[in-house]
Amino acid sequence: MKPWPTKPLKHISGCLIFWVFIFAISLRGQDKKPKHRIFIGGGIGVCDIVSRELGKTVGGFGPSYSVVFGLHIFEKSSLQLEYIVNHPNDEEPKISDLMVITTIHNGEKYHRFEFVRSPKVFQTKLLLLSFRRNVLHDLFYRIGVGFGANYFNTYRTSEDAVLEARISREIAYALGLAGGYERHISDRLSLALEASVRWSSGEDSSSARFVFGLGTVVKWDF
Repeated sequence: MKPWPTKPLKHISGCLIFWVFIFAISLRGQDKKPKHRIFIGGGIGVCDIVSRELGKTVGGFGPSYSVVFGLHIFEKSSLQLEYIVNHPNDEEPKISDLMVITTIHNGEKYHRFEFVRSPKVFQTKLLLLSFRRNVLHDLFYRIGVGFGANYFNTYRTSEDAVLEARISREIAYALGLAGGYERHISDRLSLALEASVRWSSGEDSSSARFVFGLGTVVKWDF
């Protein structure tokens, strides 16, 4: 696993913290104190992951799961830490995915590898620190910044054979934007329907991925 990027994160996280601080200060005279301070939640939904690899657009459709822990700053504003797992149903890479093709030129043997099967490996995990704001009664939006982990298939080869096939990952930085409708079932329990778009930058072996999601989130206020 490659080291976590620090320079881009410093710029992004610094801007987000400054923006959240200024925005929160501006709301002090408009927002009431929250009835409950801390909340936790969990969500389930579907996602479509799109990336650009080898000059073409590829993607995968699958389930999405999330866990949320947050703190109400004001009645309509909160900060939350969210962990999202997208497309966990990856296909397992196999040695037989690659075929060795041998050619002879001037008495010398040359080997090259060609794919006979391309496993669908699109799992993308995200850890985001997000700022949420309720607007127009039960509608809300949320922006976040953090880390993303892109999973992809890798193969270890010798000159004329495939030795190993496995799933690898790269960790870089990520951004998120979500919005939706939240309905309170009781004083402490609420159910939200939300749409989201999130971006995980990728590193050397995986390109940037866009994750488009739709799901429901159950939230419990303490």
